[in-house]
Amino acid sequence: MDVSSEMIHSLLLLFMVTTLSTGAIAVGIMEGLAESFALVVKVFSGALSDYLGRRKPLALFGYSLSALTKPIFAMASCLGLVVTARLLDLVGKGLRGAARERASYSTTLFPLRLQACRLFKSYRVASNQCG
Repeated sequence: MDVSSEMIHSLLLLFMVTTLSTGAIAVGIMEGLAESFALVVKVFSGALSDYLGRRKPLALFGYSLSALTKPIFAMASCLGLVVTARLLDLVGKGLRGAARERASYSTTLFPLRLQACRLFKSYRVASNQCG
């Protein structure tokens, strides 16, 4: 995840339980479904990226969709709006993730792909720590 998503999602669960009076079980179910939905989107976006042969438009759309959902979290007054914003954010995450990873691997020479993968993962971990 990126820094903005980490900052929002760390407080989102607390917001849902305290302000929206959502039960812990409902929050757990919603988070589990949302993450599984994001992984399914990532699989299909990877296939779509390979089919189109273009990675940048999918990655750009994914980043844009995630950025546009951030204000929805701030305006959320009901659980449905929070769930919608969360799902749209994770769709953006799934779209950009597969295209971004495939683009980085396809532009790296074969002997250096493992090192590129490790470098990319270290950037993600650093982003998570900043969030």
